[in-house]
Amino acid sequence: METQRGDSGTDNAGRPAITLPTSVAPETLSSSQLHALFDILTHHETYAEVESFKDPRTISEYGYPFAKHEPQSDGVPSFASDSAAPLLAGVLRSIVLPCPGVRDLPAEFWHVRFQGILEKLAEAELSESYDKAVLGIRKTLATAASAIHEAVSRGLLGGAERRRGGNLHREYDRSNAQDLVQAWEDALEELVFGDLVGELFSCAAEKPSLEEHSPGVKAAADYVIIQ
Repeated sequence: METQRGDSGTDNAGRPAITLPTSVAPETLSSSQLHALFDILTHHETYAEVESFKDPRTISEYGYPFAKHEPQSDGVPSFASDSAAPLLAGVLRSIVLPCPGVRDLPAEFWHVRFQGILEKLAEAELSESYDKAVLGIRKTLATAASAIHEAVSRGLLGGAERRRGGNLHREYDRSNAQDLVQAWEDALEELVFGDLVGELFSCAAEKPSLEEHSPGVKAAADYVIIQ
């Protein structure tokens, strides 16, 4: 039965009336707030995933290409359907596995050889403490891996805006900051939407330096060094 409020601030039974707060519409986050939240969440998740590799069991729950320890009845390797490290698994499957040379490796390389190495490293319990005022081995490896993992994962999740495109073979003024930024943006777009990845692999096989690919790649390399 609905309680009604009288004129004196009491309900019909003479008890003090309860005033319910009016609903408040949730505030919409601004673009900068969404960007900050995205950075915080990816930072937390990537570092948590790297930390999880302290446990030797994590790698067997990683999912393809690393196998579970319980193969199928016919001896065929089985893979976890839900990865214990979804962001890291996405980086491996989207970027590393399709690379020329890597994609030609036999399946056993991943779920036998490399998986065995990772599990042995976890079982070794490498030092994570500060030893003689320097970072321990595990902490050094984890910090470096987390930084790379975080940057690449943000790129995969956040994506890149497709613009009208640039010409990496045009001339860029490497003494001009705006040209360096433009070269980086042009190179990034070609990496994501174009064929620059394959072209860089071909360049590495044929020439002594990747910067010989084009003036745009050379200027983009300068931008990365400065940053």
